Amino acid sequence: MLLTMQSVIKETRNHESSDLSAMARKISRGALLGARGNSGVILSQFLAGMAKSFQGHSRCNATLLAQAFQSGSNSAYNAVSKPVEGTMLTVLRDLSNKALAQAKNSANIMDVLEASLVEAHQSLKRTPDLLPILREAGVVDSGGQGLVVMLEGLTCHFKGDDPKKLRINIESPTGIKINGYPKVDPAFLSAANESTYGYCTQFIIQGQLMDMKQVRLAVEEFGDSVTVIGDESIIKVHLHTLEPRKPLDYCSRFGETEQFHVDDIDSQHKQFKSQGLRRDDPPTLGLLAICVGSGFADVLKDLGCHTVINCGDLMNPSTQEIISGVEGIGAKQVAVLSNNSNVIPAVLQAASMTEVELICIPTRSIPQGISALLGYSPDISVEDTLGSMKENINNVKTLEITRAAKSTRIDSTDIEQGQIIGRIEDSMIITGETILEVLKKGILECNLPLVSLVTLYWGHTTNEDEARETSDLLQSIFPNLELELVYGGQPHYNYIVSLE
Repeated sequence: MLLTMQSVIKETRNHESSDLSAMARKISRGALLGARGNSGVILSQFLAGMAKSFQGHSRCNATLLAQAFQSGSNSAYNAVSKPVEGTMLTVLRDLSNKALAQAKNSANIMDVLEASLVEAHQSLKRTPDLLPILREAGVVDSGGQGLVVMLEGLTCHFKGDDPKKLRINIESPTGIKINGYPKVDPAFLSAANESTYGYCTQFIIQGQLMDMKQVRLAVEEFGDSVTVIGDESIIKVHLHTLEPRKPLDYCSRFGETEQFHVDDIDSQHKQFKSQGLRRDDPPTLGLLAICVGSGFADVLKDLGCHTVINCGDLMNPSTQEIISGVEGIGAKQVAVLSNNSNVIPAVLQAASMTEVELICIPTRSIPQGISALLGYSPDISVEDTLGSMKENINNVKTLEITRAAKSTRIDSTDIEQGQIIGRIEDSMIITGETILEVLKKGILECNLPLVSLVTLYWGHTTNEDEARETSDLLQSIFPNLELELVYGGQPHYNYIVSLE
């Protein structure tokens, strides 16, 4: 929801018109383009419904606001293939019904807004009674909570108060104390441990005379939590699926697909579970690592990382994500494994913005980060631990295997689109006809006599059978080499290889 609203702000920042209808259209478009996740997509459709009510109006009164809320609620319900009560949809419906009732009794727009806010609070508290999974977890619906926060800010603004000084209370239906991360019921987290969520997949289709109903029916074949919004010229698709590429490829028949974004929900669930069950006694030295891929996230946690930021698609965590992760550990000192040279500036920026003593371990790849973690021990001094971790960085080389997205020239090497390429330590480029050929060249270039262990981390674009076949063939080429095969789950790269 935050990312959706940030897109709205970006779309409207330079729009100087005071016309309500024009501004509403801008808001609707910004929300549509920037919608992320279930809550963000539903929010964008709510704003789109409001924009329809505002069409042709230059100003808003109490009745029009109530009608806009109602239109937005209806649009949100219609966008979801299987609406579920006890979610933000319920909160939207309840607050819009209250707004209509209040508008019949008062022509004051603030009366309508404040009545809607009070009802939103009450509806939010009722969400666990409508959705058993919320009651089991001991929480209210997060999307509904987001709506309450937005209404609080809107009401505060129109009262002439400063929204930056607004204090937001997070609802907790079972009286669970909230300090930092929500303390979700451990029994619920354990019960949910075996659930499979897959990938939160989103993309936009640009076309002409598109049929949203037809697109929705097609997308429903590939997963659940399906939301399809937009119009005949631009459609935004959201779903949860185990195979993100399939709905994207299929929908290309309707128009041009773009802004493809995938988040690993399984990894997010595991991270949330570890945060919900974390010990009350913080470590002397906290460990935070940055990565992409659910497999890598699991490996880093198994090696002792207290928090792992899985970036999903690109290695680009924000400074705020790093700060939140560092402060969530509760330690006075936290070592951050950047695992990518491009992340280091964000880590250094975070260090200047938190009271926690943040120590950047400048690992340039995830295999380097894994090697550094092997030097960590809670039983030795922080100084010796950091020294051991930094020393271990030099014990590993990284080889990344992928296909060229386009024809180009890198370091005097001509690359053809679709060609298999390998990169060693972000410098040396290797090309070949097959993945196996590039792997072989890469290992030899890394000076085979000094390499004793090779770990192949396969990504989510490679299936397990392919990975095992590649591993077996590579073992036959290098019979004296110790070779391990581990799921990394990284996007873009077929393999990320650790050579030690």
